[in-house]
Amino acid sequence: MQHGLDALYAVFNTHVPPTDPLFDLNSDTVVGEADLDLWLNLAAVENGYFSPYLRGDTDLDHDVDTFDLTQMIMNYTGAIGSDTTWLTGDTDGDGDTDTVDLTTAIINFTGARNAAAAVPEPSSLLLLVLAVGNVVLCRIRQQRMRCQELFAFLLADRANENVSPADLATMRLQHDWSFRG
Repeated sequence: MQHGLDALYAVFNTHVPPTDPLFDLNSDTVVGEADLDLWLNLAAVENGYFSPYLRGDTDLDHDVDTFDLTQMIMNYTGAIGSDTTWLTGDTDGDGDTDTVDLTTAIINFTGARNAAAAVPEPSSLLLLVLAVGNVVLCRIRQQRMRCQELFAFLLADRANENVSPADLATMRLQHDWSFRG
């Protein structure tokens, strides 16, 4: 990818012909900044991004961060420099890394936005807590209903003397096990 940008810079600010029309991406017969903008957009889409690379992103990792600014400062040539490329900080294609290039990078500074970890939103966490709370409340209500039904049955049968003490113990064991499953 970097080689394509270097090849574009090699013919920057020239006309078609004699320059190969391959580099005139917007078909205006001049290879210039409009073609650079289009190249940055097409290259980003090709690499799966939905927004173009920014001027100042010297390493083309889809952010302008301290690494990019450090590269530009280390390769600073001023307005009289020559033979710089995108990788060394020439974001406007004029052959030098000067204050215009640094200003552009500072304006487009994003920090390392691609390194951020995904954090669930508070609304999702609230929904999870509410769901778990509802499940717990339903289980408690079910257990209370079973308990009330059993004791009502026991009282009614005990009053009629239809339940022996052995049957009563068996029913209590069955009731205790019904809460565990």
